Amino acid sequence: ETKPPAHPHSARTYLELNEPNAAATQRIELTQPHFIIGRSPDVAQFVAQGVGTSRAHVELSREGGEYVLKDLGSRNGTILKGESMVPYKEYPLKEGDAFVIAGWSFTLRSGLY
Repeated sequence: ETKPPAHPHSARTYLELNEPNAAATQRIELTQPHFIIGRSPDVAQFVAQGVGTSRAHVELSREGGEYVLKDLGSRNGTILKGESMVPYKEYPLKEGDAFVIAGWSFTLRSGLY
């Protein structure tokens, strides 16, 4: 039985955000088993204010040690690894996979902070 490292800088899964016209990337820590990205602060754990972002655009869910990504019926859709996602279908998300919402690019990463 392996236990997670007790060190505070243990490996954590996060999203790396590349905003359009931003000089640097941003890290978004995935702090909850269900993590919504959208433009509404009422429902989203991360608010993306880009034009074309829906109130609740996508949901990342952690199931066991795996992540799945689901487009929540967004008006303008989500691109995962270059392909349009089917709304409400769950797609497995692996380290390094990127998805795009209204020009904002998110990449799943796990590593040290």
